[in-house]
Amino acid sequence: MTQPANLPDVKVRTALLEDAPALARLSGQLGYPATIEQILARMAVIQNDPSSGLFVAEESGAVLGWMHLLNQHLIEYGSRIEVAGLVVDE
Repeated sequence: MTQPANLPDVKVRTALLEDAPALARLSGQLGYPATIEQILARMAVIQNDPSSGLFVAEESGAVLGWMHLLNQHLIEYGSRIEVAGLVVDE
């Protein structure tokens, strides 16, 4: 299947520490201002948590958004993935 020519070439990947400035900027747009240092500290916790995932969407190397996912295990229906945070550049 080929992608239509008018769609952007957006890639989703695991967030890297060097993405912290972009994540801080986007968090501010979402209404949760944070310094790069705060984002780096939070990323360290998330990266060491096997039930969390932090991803970015990028186009041509520019971070356009991020998503934080949590894997939860619930007695009522087993496991689920919850979107804990999602922001796309304005």
